[in-house]
Amino acid sequence: MNADKVRLLQALMRNDFLSFVHRVFAELNRGRTFHQSWVHEAMCTFIGIVALEHETDRLVINVPPRSAKSTIASVALPSFLLGRDPTFRVIVVSYNQELANLFSRQTRQVMLSPWYRALFPSTVIPSRAAETAFYTSAGGYRIATSTGGTLTGKGGDLIIVDDPLKGPDAHSEAARDAALDWTRNTLFTRLDDKSRGGIIMVQQRQHEDDLSGHMLRAGGWLHLNLPAIAEVDEPILISKRPLRFHYRRAGDVLDPVREPIEVLERLKREMGSHDFAAQYQQAPVPLEGGMIKVGWFGTYDDVPDDGETVFSIDTAYKAGARNDWSVITVWRIARGRYYLLNVWRRRVEYPVLKHCVIEMAQRLRPSTILIEDKGSGTGLIQDLRIEHEGYPVVAYDPGPYDKEARVHVQSAAIEGGLVLLPPSAPWLDEFLCEVRRFPNGTHDDQIDTLAQLLAWKRDRTDDLYIGRYITGYS
Repeated sequence: MNADKVRLLQALMRNDFLSFVHRVFAELNRGRTFHQSWVHEAMCTFIGIVALEHETDRLVINVPPRSAKSTIASVALPSFLLGRDPTFRVIVVSYNQELANLFSRQTRQVMLSPWYRALFPSTVIPSRAAETAFYTSAGGYRIATSTGGTLTGKGGDLIIVDDPLKGPDAHSEAARDAALDWTRNTLFTRLDDKSRGGIIMVQQRQHEDDLSGHMLRAGGWLHLNLPAIAEVDEPILISKRPLRFHYRRAGDVLDPVREPIEVLERLKREMGSHDFAAQYQQAPVPLEGGMIKVGWFGTYDDVPDDGETVFSIDTAYKAGARNDWSVITVWRIARGRYYLLNVWRRRVEYPVLKHCVIEMAQRLRPSTILIEDKGSGTGLIQDLRIEHEGYPVVAYDPGPYDKEARVHVQSAAIEGGLVLLPPSAPWLDEFLCEVRRFPNGTHDDQIDTLAQLLAWKRDRTDDLYIGRYITGYS
């Protein structure tokens, strides 16, 4: 590479954080290629808003494991800031001291490299230094500590918190409370200039009451949230100059090369829906649930032969909408109890949904096919009545109340142990995960079918059947 190209590349790395990250990755991972994606662009852009442009002073980044967040936030960022300003002071926190020291050694490796010294000749650090801290000749430093560690007498211009709790501790209330107390009363007081100093927190979510959860609920934090599988359509800022966005669609995966949907689905089966929702979807849910507690559900080993089989169906509001699900839950109602036999849940176009309903009805012969009379459900009701005259189709009118109110009305039946689930099923984890999230989850279609079934049965028992539900028999 000739001298002009070298100078051009150096100028780029001095002024563009993402370009600098590329070189840091190459330094730490000899022989491996850094496969840049829009995810790295987004992380670097959001970090720059706080650490370089000072447009705001608080940032939370939530991303799945193995997203290069620690390389970017704990190694590249301190190196970049100290290179541009050797008087800068940065504190970096990890969940234990061993990991904090590793990131400190990697930062020193970068800053002692020949290419870095050529890039930032005014930033000089000693070749030997303690793992917990090293200083530039101009008085700047990088401090490495762990959650709960000692910081007496040390302050900083920027605090970086990188995964503040390891997995098991995140599920300990005592550990979470201790981490929160230390962060609020010790760590955050270490900012030298509290009106201008910045705090950047990067972590995979682990619990609804983890550090990210507390900070986000408190408000005032810029938030970059990147679930492994997009749950809604949304634009993600990836560059400010020029202004560029990456447009995610519901169902898109974050890293289709390393972690395509098949890999993520396998991880979900291996980890369970609860842990996957937290670590990969950045949407932790309480173990027991919100409005509906998981412990309220009973379990069954055998299903009574008597009683009636009922389909409860919630269709996607708009056929083909990628962020909506269509759900068919299959129930046996017997002896005053509700046995959930199966859950069919797919994102499908309307013709596929109708075909599946017909196929399941022919196979299982339900006594009632309960469908919400709204959106594409109205079309399904009409088509089944016209094309399959004998089908026991019931149009359900949910009334004027919202979903939360409708579920609340039916919660007594669930709390009373009248709704029974199998001890295991391929769909069970996802069903319980939705239960735990309700009413704050992105999707609640399975809960809709449950509330719909209970309301229909209760109203029918209370002789409110006529005028509200219309069967499909002619």
